[in-house]
Order: sequence, then C-alpha cells, then structure tokens
Amino acid sequence: MKRTKIILALTTMLIFTAVLAGGCLPDGNGLDNQNNSQLTVPVDKQKQIEALVDEIMKSQKVPGVVVGIWEGSKEPYILAKGIADISGGRKIDAGDRYRIGSVSKTFEALVVYQLCQEGKMSLQDPLSKWFPDFPNGDNIKVLQLLNMTSGIHDLTGDEGFSQSYYNEPEKVISREEEYRIIVSGEPQYEPGERCVYNDAGYILLAMIIEKASGNKVEDEIKNRICVPLKLEQTALPVTAAISGTYSKGYRENASGELEEVLVDPSYAWAAGAMVSNLYDMKTYVKALYDGSLISADNRKSMQTWHSMTSYPNRFPHTKYSNINVFYGAGLMNWGGLIGHNGTILGYNDMVGYIPSKDTTVIIWVNKCNDLHTENPPVLYMQDKILNILYGEAYPFEGLPGI
Repeated sequence: MKRTKIILALTTMLIFTAVLAGGCLPDGNGLDNQNNSQLTVPVDKQKQIEALVDEIMKSQKVPGVVVGIWEGSKEPYILAKGIADISGGRKIDAGDRYRIGSVSKTFEALVVYQLCQEGKMSLQDPLSKWFPDFPNGDNIKVLQLLNMTSGIHDLTGDEGFSQSYYNEPEKVISREEEYRIIVSGEPQYEPGERCVYNDAGYILLAMIIEKASGNKVEDEIKNRICVPLKLEQTALPVTAAISGTYSKGYRENASGELEEVLVDPSYAWAAGAMVSNLYDMKTYVKALYDGSLISADNRKSMQTWHSMTSYPNRFPHTKYSNINVFYGAGLMNWGGLIGHNGTILGYNDMVGYIPSKDTTVIIWVNKCNDLHTENPPVLYMQDKILNILYGEAYPFEGLPGI
C-alpha cells in the first residue's frame, strides 16, 4: 500500500527551536503564587520536569510530549509541549488521541478475565483447546500467555515479521499469516521456565477472545470496558487512519529526518494498535489497578508478579543498580508503579498508578522508531520524572521492582 511520508530537515529543527520556547499548558493562573500543598507537583519540580522534557525533545528529535500527573484531589499537573502536525504546524494538545501501543494488552487481559468469570474459557485451558495444531499446546496454559511465561516464538523477535512491519507499515497482514509465523518459529524456552516479554501471546489471546465470545475483539473491548468506563476516545480501530482530533506519529528515516508514519492495526491488532487520549487513560488506569471490572480473585491473579529478566530499565536509578520490571497478567510493576507501557511506530507511552501515593502518571510522545536498539523516549522520562517526584524513596521499599 502507498505510504504517507513527510521528510523534514532544517524545517524540523526550526520548529523544535520554536516549540522549546513555549507550548506548555498552564497548570493554573498565577502558578508561582499557589500553595504547593494544593498541587500534585510543586512548582520547583514542575520546572525540573519541563527542563527534562526540553532535553528529550531536543536530543531525540521528539515533536511533541504530553505528561499528566494526578495525586488524589490535588490540582493535577498537565504538560503538553510541541507539535502534533509538523506539516500544518498545529501544537500538540493534552486531549489529542494517539496510539497507545502495548497498553492495549491490559484491555485484552481484562476481557479474558471477564470471559473466564462467565465460564466461556479458563485460565487453565491448554492452548491446544483453542488451537489443536499448536506445537506443545497441551503444556501451554492461557494464563501463561497472559503473564508472558509461555515461551512461544515471538512475532517482534521474528526477523521477517519485524522487517515487514518496519518497511511496509501500512501493509495488511492476516491472522492466518501471523499464526503461521508463531507456530513455525522456534520456541524461546519451556513453558513456565521464565518470564520474557512476548507480543505473540497476546495475538493468540485476541484470537481466543473471538472464539470464546463469538464477537470481534474490538467489540468486546468496547462493550466490556470502554462503554462502562465512558472511555469515549478509546477504541481499537480497523484502519491505519485515526479519527477525531489526534496527533500524527513520526519516526526517523535512514537520513535521520522525521517522517510521518501510519501503521495498519492488523500488525499489532489488540496487542498494540488501540487509540486513546490522556483523560481516558487517567480514568482507565485507576480502574485497571482497582480491578473494578473483574472479581477479587482475578485481580489477585492479574497482580501476581513475575520478574521479567529480559526487560531491565536501561536508565538505572541512582540508588539501585536496576529497577527491574515485574509482569503480572497484562500489568507491569516498576517498583510500585503499576500499569503498562507501549511502543508502536510513531508513538511511545506509559500509563501507571502508584497505590501508595494515590498518584497516576501518564506520559506519551508522538515519535518512535520502534527498534530494539533504541531507548524509547518515555522509558527515560518515566524513570527521571519519578526520581524528580520522589527522589531516593523510589522505587518504593518492599514492593516488586527492586
């Protein structure tokens, strides 16, 4: 399919220079005169966060950044800085829609748990029940797909799949083709042996959702999660286009210049192609942690943590040698910050809730090359922003992730 492309060189750098001079959504009138006790982020720390954002935008050629932090009933901190549409010059807005990448997996996980509660499937179902021809399917459980301990061949680790995704992002790929790649590839390890990030498991889970429910996975997500929580800006689209007011997504080409990139949702599907915005995600992440849409037992299952040895934080905390990622069943835990992150061509984000602080943190950017060799911008900002907010207290003692 034809690929939309915008190539920028000097123009881009001029835009960045202008953007860094402004573009922050105000957090209230006369901010310096407000009582810091009423603010989620004190004024001095707001300035540190904005300086960090400026640094990332400049060093990693990020067109736009959105940060949202809420603590209880305090005044939230909302930062929207940069450009949503380089060709048109439109500034990014905190309410813009964007692709949330692998945060989509959390929606899938909730749907799976709901179907299990209704008796339409079980966490202990062998994979062979749903895919009789799957290699070693008798020894792989649905729960192991959810918590990434299945050991199956991963799509994003498959060279042919990765090259197709990167070079032809608007190509439509069928479920049959993705399934063939998964079953024909070499398993990574024996089921249950360890926890390694795996996108393929969530492609299979989406297929199981459709088999178990008799409905399209996008409709199950909408009716079971988006409608009850009134997430009006959140959906799993079926085309590369994003409807409504949205930020375009960008990546760097071989010359280091930015280009707009569209990705057909058939690649990541329910495992990574959903769209949303900051405010929907704020509502969602608290409900995701609270488990208000699933039973108490399933909430406990979702938050049973496994050390993800393949997913270290690349920007070590000053106190600890590494803030390791622990994975539940569709949830990540970074030392007491619980949620998920996502990367997809054009976008990088994370959503997280800190139960000990009643604090929600959401960060997203409209640029990502989605290469295994790169350090996604949000991964860097997440660690640094939490260090600004909590210093040596983060990661929080006694919780997974240390």
